[in-house]
Amino acid sequence: PFAAMARYDLALLFDHFPQGAARGSEFPAITREAFNRTICGVALVNGTLQAHDGKCYGKKQTRIHQVHGFFHVSNLDFYRSEPVMKWNRALIGDSKFSRLFDDQIGITIPAAVLAGNRSWDMKSLGIYTRVFHNYVIDGLMRDWRGYFIPWWEKNANTSFPEARDKCEVRISA
Repeated sequence: PFAAMARYDLALLFDHFPQGAARGSEFPAITREAFNRTICGVALVNGTLQAHDGKCYGKKQTRIHQVHGFFHVSNLDFYRSEPVMKWNRALIGDSKFSRLFDDQIGITIPAAVLAGNRSWDMKSLGIYTRVFHNYVIDGLMRDWRGYFIPWWEKNANTSFPEARDKCEVRISA
């Protein structure tokens, strides 16, 4: 993943979209304040993020799909840039350490609006990390703890040969 970030000068490289959605009537106004665009949604198009502008003010709630937060690589120069910081200030407002909105929307919207062509899904590049999180591998393959050990035994040689005999897998309830 890190080589792909550098090779393609990406702002965001993520594994699994969409995962959940930010819901709220405030997003059109916040995106208008930050980007001078009314964002009503985000989609994955040919492996990249695409922000959808629209007339969503009349809706009681917008629903914006988000990048799954379990594994992504972020370009910190991009996320520290003034346009993204403007988004952060608009999103967080005056509250300190706000958790009103999830960090997933904080990552997804700037990438889709400002760098959609530099924000790629890992699978579109042939990258499969095999991250096991919340009983799921790579955000897609449903699994459970008791299955991971047999999966590792069967797939470690091809998925991660360097770790095959070096990593002890311990799973507890």
